[in-house]
Amino acid sequence: MTVYEKITSEKEASLGKTMTVKEACDLLWSSVRIQSNVEIIVWKDIDDNSYTCNIYDECYEDDSEVLKELLNKEITLESDYYYDEDGYPVVDAVFGKVEKKEYSFDREAWQEEQYKKKAEKNRQKIAAKKMKEAMKNGTLNISVPYHNIFKFEPVQNTKRLVITGIKQTNIKKLEIPTSFDGRPITRVTKTAFENLSKLEVLKINSIETQVSYCLEKCPNLRKIEIGHIIIKIRGKDMGSEQSS
Repeated sequence: MTVYEKITSEKEASLGKTMTVKEACDLLWSSVRIQSNVEIIVWKDIDDNSYTCNIYDECYEDDSEVLKELLNKEITLESDYYYDEDGYPVVDAVFGKVEKKEYSFDREAWQEEQYKKKAEKNRQKIAAKKMKEAMKNGTLNISVPYHNIFKFEPVQNTKRLVITGIKQTNIKKLEIPTSFDGRPITRVTKTAFENLSKLEVLKINSIETQVSYCLEKCPNLRKIEIGHIIIKIRGKDMGSEQSS
């Protein structure tokens, strides 16, 4: 059994305590995982007595100013440890001094939140790809935030609405609502955009409401935004870029 695998009395005594990152690593946990806006993983290599941290899949070693500053930061360890995918004990922590009775890190909830963020980012990329393909035949499936300039009609025997027209025809930028008066908008009719000859930008946040229209009805449309992804239209050709 290696020193990393052993649960020593010193490791057990450190749980729930406040110390520097370096002091926690010196206890030879397989890794110390600091939960902040991102997960920061730090560990000590006893073979060469060096330290390493991983942030956003970027590794920083002893000669790094990032690591030097990090090792001196104060953290509070979680009150319990768990085992990583290789079966080695690791411990979570947060920056600063935290009263033990007030500190409770829900790792499963944190991991679920990170998964949702990653899934949403991937969903936006997929949506942009589908949109680019759909634009070639003039049809899009999108959903965007609320802007009160639309004509609505109810879907029979449901709480749903469809957008049948735009009240203002001289607009250059348009945002489509996901709901109106608490009722979800599930579709925008093909004729709703007939008079939007000056429309240049269509803003999109999700892909739940079906929108069908012909690009020929919007000759000046130059850009479609979906989350952090921007699709620019250059004549009949379309290029895309991501904005941060």
